[in-house]
Amino acid sequence: YGDALRFRLCAANIAVFRVSNKHVHDASELFDGSPSKHDGKDASVIGWLHAHARSKLWEALPADRRSMRALIAQRNLHDAPLQNLLSNMEPLLSRHFPEFENHFELSQTVTPWVLLSELGSVRAMGRCSVQDLVAVIRTKLRRVPSIEKLQGLIDAAKSTIGEAMVPEEVALMRRMSREILHQMQSRNEVDALIEQAGEQIDAVKAMRPCIGPVTAAVVYAYLGNPTSYQSAAAFEKAAGLNLIESSSGTDPNASDQVPRHISKRGAGVVRKYLFLAAMRLVRADATVKAW
Repeated sequence: YGDALRFRLCAANIAVFRVSNKHVHDASELFDGSPSKHDGKDASVIGWLHAHARSKLWEALPADRRSMRALIAQRNLHDAPLQNLLSNMEPLLSRHFPEFENHFELSQTVTPWVLLSELGSVRAMGRCSVQDLVAVIRTKLRRVPSIEKLQGLIDAAKSTIGEAMVPEEVALMRRMSREILHQMQSRNEVDALIEQAGEQIDAVKAMRPCIGPVTAAVVYAYLGNPTSYQSAAAFEKAAGLNLIESSSGTDPNASDQVPRHISKRGAGVVRKYLFLAAMRLVRADATVKAW
């Protein structure tokens, strides 16, 4: 609701200032000695804080950041149900084919879901030859795993310790695998649009080699250009990654024992994607992994 009001006021050349909702909450008792909240009091507190220079000019987001946020929201339309499907598939595979995940990176690879969407059951996979699996994969993909990997998958299917599946469970496995494929494909299409949009933004291009195109786009969309901050510490604080502590009543000589935690201020989506980028770096970058 606030964006529409700001837009109309700015169109009429009326400057709009914004007061942090946390400042309003924290100042409510300081204002009149009571922690109560109601519309009239909130309006008074907002005016009082503005008069004491506790507000900032409320400027509209640049068009490129709005576009990037919209693309990220589109990505989440597919990523959220995809992650839910992968979580629900994990116990199903653990029950019927626990060895399956030893052969594929299930959250990143399309091949296992092509096989399960077409074959459905472990028993059907065990009856196949390598040529049969290659034929199934080629109906959806160009690249095919090595002969050794496919033969190992067939051998695992034949000797699995998993429980045999009833027909309805086979149908469930196939349906879920088809939906995973659909969401993966849709997410990849949006990722391509995000990468294309990032090509036009210097700040995104600068961050991409380290954290990847999607994470770089998320950082820019929600925090803006890192070079616009006064310091690295200010940028870290905007991301909610600065360390804070609650040390009241503790021994001042044992300050190093005070537990610290990140503030978690600002958009949580930034921390989520930075965490995933860090995990990728730990796996892929030898220097980061050693550190």
